[in-house]
Amino acid sequence: MSEQQTISQADISGIEGALAGIAGAVAVLHQTVETVDGKVEQVAADVSATQSQLGQLAEEFSAFVKADAMAKELQLAETRLVKVRQELEKTFGYHEEVRRHTSGILQAADLSIVRQETIKIAAEELMLKAPRYWLAPGLIALSAWLNDNRSLAERAMMEAVRRDDNKASLYFALIARRGERRQASGAWLQRFFSLQRIFHSILSYLVLERWEGKRFRTVSLG
Repeated sequence: MSEQQTISQADISGIEGALAGIAGAVAVLHQTVETVDGKVEQVAADVSATQSQLGQLAEEFSAFVKADAMAKELQLAETRLVKVRQELEKTFGYHEEVRRHTSGILQAADLSIVRQETIKIAAEELMLKAPRYWLAPGLIALSAWLNDNRSLAERAMMEAVRRDDNKASLYFALIARRGERRQASGAWLQRFFSLQRIFHSILSYLVLERWEGKRFRTVSLG
């Protein structure tokens, strides 16, 4: 009986030792699990931060692409604008010069302080520089009038009218009026107004409506 009791106590001691070892292992495992959980949470936080940074980078990249596209469009527009200005300068660059010379010649004629030959040369040079501008032959006509060259003045007038009948007619009307040539000015004005389709239409078909009791009377002034 004593021996059985001794064996039982020995077995129990072994079992208790094994259980204690298992408990220790479980504790270690629990601690390891907690450590892993902490690391998983840290990784999740890192992933969330990374995703936030990626989203911010995506927005910044999209803004950069948009800004770059706008900058390229602006540069292209500026290039086109420069090209258009160059074309305008090439085509119409001498027009302003012709207009300034016309005013200058009129002023010089009033003051009689510029030689007729100088005026003639300046007008001829501008005629060569602005081959399609209507005012260039108009300037030649003005110079020819000042030099009493009727033949040249008439040829220049015809060329100015051919290039732009409307503007040339008004121009010669004003020049003739300035020179106290009222009959010629009136003829040019009449020609100018005859070219104004809208104005001529109004004069031809102007209708006055006047109330007469319950009726309108229509009167044509054409």
